[in-house]
Amino acid sequence: MTSTNLRNFVLTLCICSSVFGQNPELVERAEGGDASAQYVLGLMYTLGNGVPKDVVEAVKWYRLAADQGLSLIH
Repeated sequence: MTSTNLRNFVLTLCICSSVFGQNPELVERAEGGDASAQYVLGLMYTLGNGVPKDVVEAVKWYRLAADQGLSLIH
């Protein structure tokens, strides 16, 4: 996934999550090892967007995504 696609994906999910709450499909994808979904879930926990704000939980998801090589920096 390119950084532009990832950014658009993140923005879309954040907007949707703020309107509809936590997305069960996103959680399922993140728990299944989808690095992009893990990153987005981390972002949601960082911002408290659709989920309770929880920095510890956010770091958990960011680390899982990073462990798979997801990087927003080229």
